[in-house]
Amino acid sequence: YTNWVSLPAMATAHGLQPWSEAHWHMIRQYAELMARNRQNMFRVPWEVIFEKDRSGFRLNQERLIRLVDLFTRAGMYYIEGGHVAVRAEGGFQAPRFKNICGGDLSTSPEGSRMLARLGRRLLEGIARQGWASRWLQHAADEPSGPNAPDYRVLCGIIRQAMPGIALFDASSDRTIVGALDE
Repeated sequence: YTNWVSLPAMATAHGLQPWSEAHWHMIRQYAELMARNRQNMFRVPWEVIFEKDRSGFRLNQERLIRLVDLFTRAGMYYIEGGHVAVRAEGGFQAPRFKNICGGDLSTSPEGSRMLARLGRRLLEGIARQGWASRWLQHAADEPSGPNAPDYRVLCGIIRQAMPGIALFDASSDRTIVGALDE
């Protein structure tokens, strides 16, 4: 069971400097409330754990570990890897997805290389911490018929980069049957 929160918006809404100790304290308060209401999984958005640098994006391992530790201590077990992609231009019916990190089309040569690189880096961090059995990875929210072909390729890219990690997303569209584990 999950309800999503925006960690950056949490700082803004409470007038806090993002990632300050006061922000971390606020995140903990939210996590405790979520667990008290029987939430058993929490989302770790890629745009929060990957930071832009001169060579592309780097995994902020310290932030990742602190987030997982905070939510785990609050009482939640399952970890939702945030969406790696969003719909490209065209709204809900858009046929293509673009990467959360960088904005390239996810299934383009550049976009797929970026996703593979980030996925491998994240998987290394997940493995080092022993979280593989707890981690479920999102691809893109609510895929549908118009973007099913691109979505299937996107899932394949993630599977290759993050073998052994279960993929799941919200969708009621039968055209994506088989692309997900959960």
